[in-house]
Amino acid sequence: MIEQKLPEETSHGFTDVFCAYEEVCALYLILCAGAQELRSKYMESPEGRENGYEGGLPVPVWKIAEYMGLTIQERNLSILDVATSPVSIGMLMGKLDYGDPQKPIIHLENGISSSRKNYVVAHELGHFWMKELYKGAPEPECCSDTRLSVRYIEMLSDAFSAFLLLPIGALFQKEQEFIDLHPQRPVNLEEMLADVARDANVPYYYVLTGYEYIKAIICCVRAEPEDRKHFDAKLKAYLTGYFQNLRKQVDGIREEINRIDSIFFA
Repeated sequence: MIEQKLPEETSHGFTDVFCAYEEVCALYLILCAGAQELRSKYMESPEGRENGYEGGLPVPVWKIAEYMGLTIQERNLSILDVATSPVSIGMLMGKLDYGDPQKPIIHLENGISSSRKNYVVAHELGHFWMKELYKGAPEPECCSDTRLSVRYIEMLSDAFSAFLLLPIGALFQKEQEFIDLHPQRPVNLEEMLADVARDANVPYYYVLTGYEYIKAIICCVRAEPEDRKHFDAKLKAYLTGYFQNLRKQVDGIREEINRIDSIFFA
């Protein structure tokens, strides 16, 4: 039998088979912290206090978008809206319009469900957050004009929207509620996530996807130090660059994950 060895370090910096996974999880934690920052800004604002938002479900993404200076316009979108872009394949549900840099607009397809509209608004908020973050520097969207780069940015905005709509603390609370309601039997994860989708007013598919993103973060945060070295190194690099202002949010999320005894996310 031929012994298989782990790959040696390459020019891409991969030193073991889990390096890429850990680095992706570090990026997810940054996006989660950015989403937390948006929720906190709104919650602490006069508008947020007036509306009584306390950080749980559902997340008032429309109010957050308006608070961040975005206008939401519902209309019948057409494939012609993005005819020159690789993203034109498939159904167009929303579009962030920077035609007037001082008054960005989220164009929203009015023929979709209210739950999907919430996801789309959160997704476009992800694009907005990245654009604002990279002001004065090359924006990710401008790095290349390939289908791959566009899909990469869409993936980041998808992850951001999940973290914005599904606060980790709210999911932990929902888990505890299920344990309290059903003390004599194991809690059905699908049943719990279906309830989360209803409470968050977000399609079940996006709740399930967001749960996987969050579970990945929790896996790395709770790992032993020797098992998350790439995660910690990449996170440190992020927090000394454009994301340095998110250190407080990152530390808060890590503390919350380590403080709460979770069954589903263990």
